Amino acid sequence: MLGRVLAIGLALVIAADSAAAQAGARAEIQAPSAPLKRYLRGVTDQQADELIAKLKEDQKQLKEGKDLYFELLSGAPASYEMNNVAPRAAFLAADFGRIWEVEHKDSGNPLWQPYRLSVIHTALGEPYWDVEVALGFYGQIEQVKMFYRPPAPF
Repeated sequence: MLGRVLAIGLALVIAADSAAAQAGARAEIQAPSAPLKRYLRGVTDQQADELIAKLKEDQKQLKEGKDLYFELLSGAPASYEMNNVAPRAAFLAADFGRIWEVEHKDSGNPLWQPYRLSVIHTALGEPYWDVEVALGFYGQIEQVKMFYRPPAPF
């Protein structure tokens, strides 16, 4: 009986220590002073920077009331409050300075170059924006699809 009580006590100590370590790790990730490391797949730093600059420029022009004609879609799981936000409002509110992943998806078509970006909404380990951007032949944005996703399970 005493052995079982000691085993349970030890398990509780280990669990508490693990929870404290995870909280510390999350606090380190969320620290605003720490620069966000960007992961690139199939793109260079320069290409990623150019794509992000195009998104920011189109975002700025829409805020200024300019007419832009790319397709804009957004969504989220049915029970998420983010489904109540219109696609244009979601695009204008997105912080394209908090991108942690950029990936080029090969379409085999030079007229349609798709990219996938992961935009951190608040912090790693929280829901995030999964953004698909398609560039046309001249490098102009043709389509932006934004999906608010639950965090990865790791």
